[in-house]
Amino acid sequence: MSSLEVNFKLQQNRGLVSSDPGMEEIVIKEPSADNTQMYSPTQFLLFGMAGCTSGDVISILAKMRQNYTDFRVKVRAEREEEHPKVVKWADIHFMFEGEIDSDKVRKAINLSLTKYCSVSILAIRGGTDLRYSLTINGKDIDKEKKPDPSLA
Repeated sequence: MSSLEVNFKLQQNRGLVSSDPGMEEIVIKEPSADNTQMYSPTQFLLFGMAGCTSGDVISILAKMRQNYTDFRVKVRAEREEEHPKVVKWADIHFMFEGEIDSDKVRKAINLSLTKYCSVSILAIRGGTDLRYSLTINGKDIDKEKKPDPSLA
């Protein structure tokens, strides 16, 4: 079992500031700060899902010897209106440029979202309707598809 730890300190009118020695500083929006230029904790969840699955997909594609020239991710999501305002649905949109096999990318995405990415799997278990979209060289390949373990 591996353990994780992060530490924050409230800085008035700024937000929650990480305070782990040797790590880069992260500032998370805190409601009293009312700063629209800061990311909220829920947006950090989206970063976590995108970062976790992107790392998996990139690693899997490297093992499949798939080459690409550009990779980007965009996450769209919607929250419930009432508290606890959980993420109702999210779409992780993977965008690649280059000579890359769409079936292999699809397999890598499905492996990540159904087997490896703990953050996305946790969101799914928590009730988030998680989907993915895939664009290669500006062409939409998959649009808001549910992860499918049989494609992994």
